Amino acid sequence: MNHFFKSLLWFLVLALIAAIAHYFYGQKFCGSCDGAKNKTDVESQGVSKFSEFSIRDADGKTLFTFPEGFLINSKGGSVEIPESLNSFRDSVFNYLNHNQGKELLITVKYLSDEGEPMGLDRARFLKDVLVKFGLNPDKIYPQAMLSDYAYDVNGNYSEGIGMLFRNSSEENVKRIESSITTDVKKAY
Repeated sequence: MNHFFKSLLWFLVLALIAAIAHYFYGQKFCGSCDGAKNKTDVESQGVSKFSEFSIRDADGKTLFTFPEGFLINSKGGSVEIPESLNSFRDSVFNYLNHNQGKELLITVKYLSDEGEPMGLDRARFLKDVLVKFGLNPDKIYPQAMLSDYAYDVNGNYSEGIGMLFRNSSEENVKRIESSITTDVKKAY
């Protein structure tokens, strides 16, 4: 009987370690891992709802959180930006202006039958939104990522877009500074 309790205790300790590791590494590499436990009755019926959206740094630290995220659509590959997410532009703009050595990576998921161009088109759409807002296009990098997910009955998916601030390469910082200097000289 004593052996049984020792084994049970070891099992519980290892399970706790695994749960903690899953939480921290899951947050760092794939964002929130609470998808299945937070499904509402509406979602279980195949109707998408916006889920919380976070912009992180390269270390996985959450810098900005919004109550809703972007919604991608299977029909035409459109991206919907809910009203509650309009301030993401300000957040990105201010962060990049205060952190000159940083750039934004926009990653958009796509299915294998959609192809990488659809994912890139969605990411470029968001880059264009930010550039029209006044951000330097040289500090925004669109990227598509092959993934396996399912659209709801309306053809929507609410967790297909990620944004991450990362360090710019020295070459990119020099190129951006050079282009700014050239633009200033042209203005005078």
